[in-house]
Amino acid sequence: ALFDDYQESLQLLQEAEHVEPLLRRFEWQLLQHSGHAFDWLHDAESGAAIEPLKRYDFRAEYGFVESLQGAFDGVDLLKIHDFEVSDERLLRLMKHIMRAALQPYLGSQPLRSRSLFQGQTKSVKDTTHDT
Repeated sequence: ALFDDYQESLQLLQEAEHVEPLLRRFEWQLLQHSGHAFDWLHDAESGAAIEPLKRYDFRAEYGFVESLQGAFDGVDLLKIHDFEVSDERLLRLMKHIMRAALQPYLGSQPLRSRSLFQGQTKSVKDTTHDT
């Protein structure tokens, strides 16, 4: 359930050196739980497998579509799908994709995953120090 993923993310954030991968993971879980996840492995129009040497565009509420002028390399999408995001560049790509994917549901509100978790982890730390 979403609440379980949220709780797990809070715990991991308390111990994490790098929060970006955890934030992206939670954003993806949010899309999954809300029924708005997209397919990282297949072209949304053709159904063909994402190919490492091709380029793709991302369309919110739809998925990835092959495009000669595409913003994303297939190889990067496959790495992100496998959550191989130790590379800073891949984290930036995933952040861009997550923002685009969540934007239709947020409207004009900015995505504030980091500040949401910072406030919650501070609250959790404060309560554990008070006991």
